[in-house]
Amino acid sequence: MELEFKGSPHIWTNRHTGRHDRLDRAQAPPERLYRFPKAFMLYENHMGSDHRPIVVCLDADNR
Repeated sequence: MELEFKGSPHIWTNRHTGRHDRLDRAQAPPERLYRFPKAFMLYENHMGSDHRPIVVCLDADNR
């Protein structure tokens, strides 16, 4: 199952024409999501690449 995401849904840009897409995703088996019901992925800011890094957070209370 795909994790819920927070942040901009567009994590890739070609830097030229203003095109943005959501190419990268984080997934987990349902039994893992049962153990970590607050798990989500967070899209961070661009850091020199045309892709945004994904951070998987297992417990929203600790973020």
